[in-house]
Amino acid sequence: MVELYGHQEQMVKPIGESKNVLLLAPCGSGKTLAVIYSWLKERPTDHLIYVLPTRTLLKSIENDIKEMITGKEEKKWYKPVKDLGYNIVNITEKEFRNPKKISIAIDYGEERETKLYAHDIILTTLDSYISRLYRSSMTPRRYRDIPIARIFNSTTIFDEAHMYDNYTHTLMKFTLRLLREGKAHHIIMTATMNENLINYLELNSDNYTKIQVEDLDWMNFTGSKKIKDLIEYKNKEDLPIVIKQIVENNHIKNGLIVCNSVEKAQRTYEELNKYLNGNVLLLHSRFKSDHRRIKEEQIKEFIKQNKFIVSTQVIEAGLDISVPNLITEVASGDSLVQRIGRCARRKGGNGQIFILYSNDEKEYLPYPKKEIEHIILGLKDIPKDYTFDLEKQMINTVIPPNPTENAEARARGIILSAFTSLSAFGDAWINVPTRDAKPVYLYCGSKKDFEKEKESLRKQNHTKNILINCVRVDLKFLNREFHQSID
Repeated sequence: MVELYGHQEQMVKPIGESKNVLLLAPCGSGKTLAVIYSWLKERPTDHLIYVLPTRTLLKSIENDIKEMITGKEEKKWYKPVKDLGYNIVNITEKEFRNPKKISIAIDYGEERETKLYAHDIILTTLDSYISRLYRSSMTPRRYRDIPIARIFNSTTIFDEAHMYDNYTHTLMKFTLRLLREGKAHHIIMTATMNENLINYLELNSDNYTKIQVEDLDWMNFTGSKKIKDLIEYKNKEDLPIVIKQIVENNHIKNGLIVCNSVEKAQRTYEELNKYLNGNVLLLHSRFKSDHRRIKEEQIKEFIKQNKFIVSTQVIEAGLDISVPNLITEVASGDSLVQRIGRCARRKGGNGQIFILYSNDEKEYLPYPKKEIEHIILGLKDIPKDYTFDLEKQMINTVIPPNPTENAEARARGIILSAFTSLSAFGDAWINVPTRDAKPVYLYCGSKKDFEKEKESLRKQNHTKNILINCVRVDLKFLNREFHQSID
């Protein structure tokens, strides 16, 4: 019999009683196993909705959950779930009087396998989840209330919440309020959320059962690792060259390389791929869905074959891999801890970490300069062992959203609009922006007319009305329509 960790066992009772839970546990300690096992054992609701920050690794999480249930992958820590006796079937093969037969599906963008949240386990992203919750137009009008009803009668898991920006954290804050108001069962689990952010999201209230791994046990789930070097580079053009030098000088044969932007990751991949004869896999969020699916299937094979993976921040969410070597750009404390959590992730392993930074402010993006400076200052004395105190020090550098910022006003306005639409059962809104970004518009007219109108509005000092002759567009929708038209 395989014993569960203490925090995994502690999850069973509150989930069985449909209590909201805040789970604080380190990287590699089996948070996903904890929630999947507890929910399948107790089945407090008919549906489990697993929400991740990004779409890139949804398929990877789906495969992990299927392996837990079927036991096809020989991992002893999956045995408790396998012993519950569930079988995975297609939705058409469901026997609703047999709860041991469950269906699993992804709900995002073009991959909407579960039309109306009908499957038992649904894997989705925050933007898709919120759009379903607030009756967006992605669902046919006559059926828009069905996903909402299922959400409020489901268990929702919010995983890796550290990856949200200020605006999205604010959107999340008001969404959690709505879920509490509607008595909707939900769980937030994270390894990298400091007390300031917990307070901001209002998770320290009596509405949540807090389960936390003790400080003394925090580092007992993974191998030992050392931050071997802190290396400065000048600009993005130099970054791939510096990374190649680290690989050569330290005789590194495999590992994970994490860059802070897609452009840097692409440059690094091109440089290393020539040097390593194709033994490099590139992973980022801009691949088309079919290409991305192939990449996701290749990740674990590349790790097993002792090859390299070059990635962006997408590697931080939900990917259960372990590498002996990590080369990463400096990032905010929570992101850096998640990246380090992929190094020597298994007990008994050993890992070495190389952290790169630049004094050019532009290279800090998308992270706040103040947070990055604190991280660099705390890492000056190296090499050093990666300890509990160092990890907590990194996490505590993260600055929570500022309630006075424009982000909160915007997020509150969106939620209020959603409430209006929800209560009126109308179509008051269409898109839910879940990132703090400018909308995209197409101008309906000639360039000459556009310039004339812009000049006229400039003279009136009233630029906002330029949107009168524009149409707001969804780039993902346009991309899909374009590809369908040329197929």
